[in-house]
Amino acid sequence: MYRSAEKGSGSMLSKDEERMVKWAVRMRAKNLLSTPEAVGRLREVANADNLAAMLPLLPDDLAASLQDSLARHPALKAVGYWWSHPKYRFPKNDRFPDPTLLICPNWCAGERKRIAVYLRAGRTYAQWRGLSYCRFECGISDADMGSRCLTDGEWVWPEGLAHYLECHEVRLPDEFAASMRRNDWKPPQDSGPAVYDTHGSPDTSFWIAWGDSMAIR
Repeated sequence: MYRSAEKGSGSMLSKDEERMVKWAVRMRAKNLLSTPEAVGRLREVANADNLAAMLPLLPDDLAASLQDSLARHPALKAVGYWWSHPKYRFPKNDRFPDPTLLICPNWCAGERKRIAVYLRAGRTYAQWRGLSYCRFECGISDADMGSRCLTDGEWVWPEGLAHYLECHEVRLPDEFAASMRRNDWKPPQDSGPAVYDTHGSPDTSFWIAWGDSMAIR
């Protein structure tokens, strides 16, 4: 679900992204994918940074369908996704922050319980087959870290994010906490559910930029 850091020569698409685009186009041409199915696969890799490079690789009607899908169901913002431990390295996650460098006991100290409750109250955005794990290797079971992504309709985060906040005092973006306050500490439930099938992979650009800014402090 995340972008690869390896870039193809002369292209804003990574090699993995370009392969996905070409595969989706080929499968649709063979009628092995419907247009909505092809758009769904393209949304797994499409983002604001690579869209201009992706569109010329698509037939006109598929490009139009992808743009329409992005306009009607814009990508939500990712938060709380971490780099992969070397033992389980997943190269696509290499640009994500290291939570062990984000310990900050004083961050939102008076609101942490509310934040943790909010994180656990998110609606299911995506259900995955594999389990997550704690990057601190604290002994919590992978099952307790969960296998879902949750959302409040604006942000998307992994199910186990509350654990990092409560047990390891990891800080999160101030912008994320501010949106919880605006929602009166309750993820909105009255709007149509945003899910992976309609909105695709969340946009990681804010999260990566925030992590980079924290790393240089």
